[in-house]
Amino acid sequence: MPITFLNPGLLLGALAAAVPILIHFLSRRRILRLEFSDLRFLEEAQTEQSRSLGLRRLLLLLLRVLAVLLVVLAIARPQLGGLAPGGGSGRSLLVVLDASASMQTQQQDGTRFAAARSACAEMIAALPRRSEVQVLLAAATVEPLFDTWVPAGPPAAEAVAAVRPTDGPCDLAAALRIAAEQVTRSRSGGVEIVLLSDLQRARGGISELKEAVRRLTEAGEVRLLIRRVGEQVANGGVLAVDLPLRAVRAGETVRIGATVRRESAEPVFLLELDGRRVAEAVAAGPVGGVGEVEFAVTAPGPGLHRGRVLKDSDRLPVDDSYPFVLNVWDRVSVLLVHGADRGPVGRGGWRYLAEALEPGGAGQGLFTWRESPSSQLVAGDLTGVDVAVFVDPDPLGRQLLGGLLGWLADGGAALFLVGDPTLASYLEQTLLPAVGLPATLEFRSRPEAGAETTVLLAREHPVFVGLGSESLATLADITWRRYFALAEGERQVLLAFTSEAPALLEGRYGQGLFLWLPFNLALTGTELALSPMFLPLAQRLVAYLAQRGDPGGRIEVGQKPEVRVRGSRAARGRFADVSRLEVETPDDLVGTKNAELTWRHGVPVLVGSPSRRKGFFTFTAGGDTVGIVAAVPPAAEGDPQLGEVAGLQTILAAAGLTETADLGSVAPADFAAVLQGKEIARWLLAAALVLLCLESFLARGVRRT
Repeated sequence: MPITFLNPGLLLGALAAAVPILIHFLSRRRILRLEFSDLRFLEEAQTEQSRSLGLRRLLLLLLRVLAVLLVVLAIARPQLGGLAPGGGSGRSLLVVLDASASMQTQQQDGTRFAAARSACAEMIAALPRRSEVQVLLAAATVEPLFDTWVPAGPPAAEAVAAVRPTDGPCDLAAALRIAAEQVTRSRSGGVEIVLLSDLQRARGGISELKEAVRRLTEAGEVRLLIRRVGEQVANGGVLAVDLPLRAVRAGETVRIGATVRRESAEPVFLLELDGRRVAEAVAAGPVGGVGEVEFAVTAPGPGLHRGRVLKDSDRLPVDDSYPFVLNVWDRVSVLLVHGADRGPVGRGGWRYLAEALEPGGAGQGLFTWRESPSSQLVAGDLTGVDVAVFVDPDPLGRQLLGGLLGWLADGGAALFLVGDPTLASYLEQTLLPAVGLPATLEFRSRPEAGAETTVLLAREHPVFVGLGSESLATLADITWRRYFALAEGERQVLLAFTSEAPALLEGRYGQGLFLWLPFNLALTGTELALSPMFLPLAQRLVAYLAQRGDPGGRIEVGQKPEVRVRGSRAARGRFADVSRLEVETPDDLVGTKNAELTWRHGVPVLVGSPSRRKGFFTFTAGGDTVGIVAAVPPAAEGDPQLGEVAGLQTILAAAGLTETADLGSVAPADFAAVLQGKEIARWLLAAALVLLCLESFLARGVRRT
């Protein structure tokens, strides 16, 4: 065990051990010479007596020196062992209290969080006088419990007893960053940091952790002590819900999937919509395994619908229900942008696409469209549009292209059908690089005998899911004679020509989504517009873009919710009165408060504050609901397998923090004593007293001699 000293400066007193040595040499006896008749017997006696006295005097010197050294060591207050020795009469303790969702797991004597909270209070109570304490609640956001460091005592312990866990994850990197800030405010030269956690997988990667550790080690002398709280338990729950990734119409059959963990042989999972249970499914498979369940339901009327996938409650109730928002579309607004018209079907055959979106112009379908020549387009025309379609547009000016890219990056969705060979230079030099595609292309024109077909590369993509084998075979029969051969770069290819050139590309641009078809609908290049597959394919492409390839309306607990309000150009007037923009939160104690309003490319975006609970954010403007966002618990928090202290220590060591220790075998009430170690000053004083008594006894014998 290591030995440390509370008063190491007093060790200089060990120089006093030289005093007995000096006295020893200065007080040596002088030899008295006397004449005597026969010295033979005296010489023998004197030799034996001198040898004995010399050994005794050396022993006395050793005892005196040792006694002085023991007294000096005792005054310096040595500590034997201890996880964080030193600190004098007071300590600075920083507790990182894991407040994540998994800490709500029920154990035999309460929840994990209750156990961690109790341990924290006992540690604070065990601290010596004049100690200070700070507590960080570590969840998706990290919050200090106290405004500043407070004295350790009953008030601090009572404040800890009042805190509650959240439904979000634990951001360990953020906790260490905040800990670094608190260390700089401590009055102590060294701070003990105690992590009380079940060690479920924390949010953040190794790079964030390395940066946090760097800040922490630069802030001061710290040591991280880890105490794992909790025990392994069997747990089932809902890990994720998969919603349709394309626009859904009222009355159609919708398939909603869920990823679940089974805690029994065949648990039953239920689907709720707007508070009514509409479907159920059984998850067959091994206990403890992860599987999929699927619900088939009829889409309700247009609007935003609150839903949940749930099961019977178990030892971790937070993941036994999973909220979601189902968006059933009333109409999808489409802006058709095209170049100067050539012929009755329009430039690039854009009228074929318009007819496919609204057959017969009946106005009863999902889509409503308006067209605009690219020469007359202005950036404001994109406001309130769900999907913008560009069919062989004339070259866009710099300002208009910038507006398009800004709208796309901010969550817009665009479909590009470009197959006019006269646009090759514009594509290569401007449009392709603008959206992040490689600026290389080749225009290919095949004779009828050399026409190409396509190969489906992403059958499970939402655009193609639900299409039967006959429909897909029909798609494979369509031929192409004129198209641009593009390089896909890092974009996903959904369809490819038989020459392996991409026929349908999907790409992300900021928060937006685009699809690229390197051909147009002119009959000189392809008979796609005459195929029975064209209408469902065109509608599916636009419906997928309308949904942005993401069901939306879903965030993890702890993230900021926001709603991008699509609608008419009159939206500015609707959101003019900021005081009437409100958001109802899932938090029990917050309720309704004002929403923050920002404008992005002419579109109003409402933003709320992060929630500590799962549930629904409901945004209203003037009393009308304009958006709903579901806050969901992270899947990792439902994992029944707890982490190990050794594993976390390895990760922290890789991040640069090597001063760590395991508190698992230490009772919270003994925390301060274990930190401090065992003080052995009294035992050293006792040993010095024994040596002095022995020295006194031996010294009497020497004097008599």
